[in-house]
Amino acid sequence: MLEIQTDLTLELLRDFNKFQMWYKKRVIVIVMILAFLFLGALNIYQEKIILGIIFIALGLLHPLITYWMMDKKLSKIVNRSEYFKEAVHQSFELDNKIYNYTLTRGEEEAKFNTEWDGIANIYETKKNFYIYLPNKQAHIILKEECLSNIEKLSELFTEVLGNKFKKVGKI
Repeated sequence: MLEIQTDLTLELLRDFNKFQMWYKKRVIVIVMILAFLFLGALNIYQEKIILGIIFIALGLLHPLITYWMMDKKLSKIVNRSEYFKEAVHQSFELDNKIYNYTLTRGEEEAKFNTEWDGIANIYETKKNFYIYLPNKQAHIILKEECLSNIEKLSELFTEVLGNKFKKVGKI
C-alpha cells in the first residue's frame, strides 16, 4: 500500500487549471485561435484593415487572456472561500485493488473510496498526477510530496489502469 499526503493549495489548483486548458481542452483553444485569425484575414481581404488586425491580435492573445481570466477567477474564489481559510490536506492510500482518498480541513473530513475501475483516467505531468473520476472531478497528487514513490506510482497506475494512464510531456 502506498500512502501519500499533500496539501491542496492555490498553486496546485493553478497547475490543474493550466493542464485543463493546454492539454485537456486544447482543441477548443485552437479552434478559437483559428476562428479569430480567419475573421482577421477575411476583414483584411475586405479592406477593413484595422478590424482585421484587431481580430488577429485577439486570436494570438486569446489563450493568454483566457488563462489570465480563469486564474483571476480561481484566485478570487479561493481567497474569498471559507473552505480555504484553513489548510486543506489530501491523503491517498493506493494499492492494486483499492483507491482511497481523504480530504481534511480542520475537523472536517471527506472520504472517497473506489476500486480502480471507478477511475476514469490518470495523467502524469512534470509536476503532478491528475486523477479523473467519472463525475467530472479530479484529485491531484503533487509529485514533490512523493518523490520516493513516483516510480512505484507510475508502475501501479500502469498495472491497474493500462491505457487509461497517460504520461503527458511539457505541461
